[in-house]
Amino acid sequence: MPEEATATDVEKVPHDLDLDAALDDVLKEARRDEVPDVLHHQDYREQWPSDRKALVAALAGGTYRPQPARLVEVPKSTLATRPIAVLSLADRVLYEAVMQRVGPALDKILSEEVFSARLKQNKAGRWRPEKQVKSWVKFQDAGRDLCDDYEQACLLTTDITSYFEFVELGTLLKSINAVPGVDEGLVKVLSQFLNGVTSVATDLHGLPQGPEVSSILGNFYLLPLDAVLRKLDVRWIRFQDDIKVFATDPHILRLAVRELMPAVRGRHLNLSTAKTKILEGEAVREHFEDSKKDAIQYGLDIESPDVLDDLRTLFDEAVSGGDVNERDVRFAINRFRKLGDDYAVGWVLANLDTVPYLASYLVTYLTQHFESRPEVETSVRSFLGDPARNISPVVEMHLIRLLARAPRVSDDTYKALWSTLKDQTKEGFVREWAARAVGRHLRDDAARMPDVELLRSLFKLSTENHGLRRALLVGIYEAESVDKAWLSDVASADESLRYTCAYLRAKPELPPP
Repeated sequence: MPEEATATDVEKVPHDLDLDAALDDVLKEARRDEVPDVLHHQDYREQWPSDRKALVAALAGGTYRPQPARLVEVPKSTLATRPIAVLSLADRVLYEAVMQRVGPALDKILSEEVFSARLKQNKAGRWRPEKQVKSWVKFQDAGRDLCDDYEQACLLTTDITSYFEFVELGTLLKSINAVPGVDEGLVKVLSQFLNGVTSVATDLHGLPQGPEVSSILGNFYLLPLDAVLRKLDVRWIRFQDDIKVFATDPHILRLAVRELMPAVRGRHLNLSTAKTKILEGEAVREHFEDSKKDAIQYGLDIESPDVLDDLRTLFDEAVSGGDVNERDVRFAINRFRKLGDDYAVGWVLANLDTVPYLASYLVTYLTQHFESRPEVETSVRSFLGDPARNISPVVEMHLIRLLARAPRVSDDTYKALWSTLKDQTKEGFVREWAARAVGRHLRDDAARMPDVELLRSLFKLSTENHGLRRALLVGIYEAESVDKAWLSDVASADESLRYTCAYLRAKPELPPP
């Protein structure tokens, strides 16, 4: 995509895409990104007019090609990861705008048994996926209702291995083209985007994980499986690739698996062997039962004096034994945080390396107790300096964000942040957050103020690393060591930073780390 639009650019956006509304949606969603931008993209509005013109020109001229996506491996379990695609903002806005037009037609043909990423119109008339937590609660409630409908239910529970990564784009796009009311031109743009970001150079396959709208396409891709289940003597519900099938007898469910397999393979997918099980009797209800958590939540709502003990017991049971009960830990940690209870701090500090997939929840909880529990800072610093524990860059990033949020840090922690910032072997997004953390804590202590010159020197030396230079610029701003003249000089010398400089020249209050 060209950097600047030409004089021949058309004002009308091809295919009537609402790019400006899509930008608003993307920037709201970006606040929840699993790998957040160091500024949460708040400076992007300065760049948007230029990118918008270039995007419109490329679409009108048929020359649109997305920029390669950056892949980040995000923890999925203690050992496994899943690839999150970090897209350029312009490409992400286009993806959002196209799915705003295509998504409703795809959602319309889904059956009521599908609960994930269902579209709702907001007050502005925009179609957006319902919040995942709300959708998941509805899915669980539907499962309990189905348990009640059977005198003795049998349950097949299954899901699909590495689902998004194995979506075959040619098959997906051909199926979308066959949906009534979908503009072929929009499907072509969608094809250019999806095939472009999954080029060989990016090592990305299937649907890009990260943007919420990918879940709409993921729902649609499994329509053949839904069609098979509708023809069988079963009842079923689905949340993305998490499929629950109910019947009166196990042999009906074994038949269902046999009937599903051709449809699954026809989509170039495979059912998870480890997660495909048939449950009977009380095990079926227990699979959906949340009565203990429901009782705790009721106790919290009525401010029962005994509920805190019940919540702590639930947490203890969730982390005892072999496998950690992820859902119960999330439930308990979120409510400990709301209550301001530090009961789980010790366990969290001891287990950050064994539950990396819970890092964002756990670190948010630790942030609340940073000042009241001094061991939080020392344990986090120890973790960051221990190569045997500090294995996941995503966990490392979250911990550095925790330190960036802290009102103040010790000299030892400050030195550790500098060490991370200067370590060229670290992931780029880890060093970027370290740059902002250093800047924030540099200004807290007069003895550290000479380090501003070190930040400026590193900024000058990092000429080949745009992301780090931008983060260092933000760090210098956090240190309250910039003025409009210096920012103008930086913008003149480095075209890629002129929009960030324009944003900072307005002296904004930066979004929290």
